[in-house]
Amino acid sequence: MMPSVYLVSFFALALTVLLVSSKSPTDPGVGFSLSIDYGTASIYFNNGTVVDVAKVEGSGHYKTMMRSFGAQEAIDSGAESANSRATSETASFRPMLLRLQDAVSLPQWLKHAWNRWTTRARTGSALNLSAVEAMLRTLNIATESYLEGLSTADPVLAVPFPVSASGHQLLQSAARAADLGSAFLLHIAGQAAAEANGISKCEQDYNDAEVESDHAGGCAPQLVLTVDYSRSALTALLFSTNVGVFKLLRTRHDLELGTDGLRRCQKDSQNAETCTRRLVDGLREAMKMPLKDGGRGAPKHISELALLGDRALDKGLREILQQLLWEQSVSASLIGQASNGNMMIDPVFAAARGSAAASWELTQGNWDAAGSAKNDL
Repeated sequence: MMPSVYLVSFFALALTVLLVSSKSPTDPGVGFSLSIDYGTASIYFNNGTVVDVAKVEGSGHYKTMMRSFGAQEAIDSGAESANSRATSETASFRPMLLRLQDAVSLPQWLKHAWNRWTTRARTGSALNLSAVEAMLRTLNIATESYLEGLSTADPVLAVPFPVSASGHQLLQSAARAADLGSAFLLHIAGQAAAEANGISKCEQDYNDAEVESDHAGGCAPQLVLTVDYSRSALTALLFSTNVGVFKLLRTRHDLELGTDGLRRCQKDSQNAETCTRRLVDGLREAMKMPLKDGGRGAPKHISELALLGDRALDKGLREILQQLLWEQSVSASLIGQASNGNMMIDPVFAAARGSAAASWELTQGNWDAAGSAKNDL
């Protein structure tokens, strides 16, 4: 994980600590989730009730931005991305050219060309910001309309993967423009979905000695796989958890392995099985065992699974997961979850639900339970 990412997370957390005290413990929690094609909003009430408020389809600008943003952010965070490395290279190349312009006297014709290019770049950045702002504003209006003026906790925003400093800045600027303020925290969508499904939730108290054991407070170390499957992408994340704390180990984000990409592949290819094999290989890469740096006592098998995304219940995906989990000799119950996604929280709203619960936990001063909103981003 990049040091700058941790630094951004620290300041986001510090800001929230300063502002959260003004919120009442009875205020409902609010969670927003930004997927590549749409956004969702959920509310977590003081009595434990959760309401899914809205699913909003993104505009053309929003979808374009999230696709390019997704590839960039996945690469920046050290994740594996199969298809948009040029986006990252262009993004890192632009600051170098800015420094070059300052250091070298450019010919007039080149200055004109440079100004045209940077103007287009600034226009693109403004469109990206306005696209996210419009989505957040729409989700916020839907939430406020449902609550009819009731005060809420500061929202927690879920994104598909860890974000870089530049990504965090864009989201924070969009949140301020959408009148959400700056006291929001980021949540990894897969982790939020896992928590919404009760994964790695500590039901007992534990002490320092128990933390070193394999069964600290009922929260034994385990590996959690989350699979975000949508029209536009596959995002598979592998986490380790211990005493309720998540640590991201592996990311597989691929814009060509969503259902739309596979459909295009099958249309253009003479062998449809080749396209399906790419999805199998992508998931197998995210799930491969053993872990290189697992260490003594580290879990050797995936023990929990959470699905999210608007195509998470796709029959083909569930059959592939079932087969891959069987190859790893995991428990029969986990294989059953893969084959029967109905056992889980609605995959479309799972990330928003987990974020809403984290938002509410922050008003209670329960930083451990809301740890997803301050770790790994």
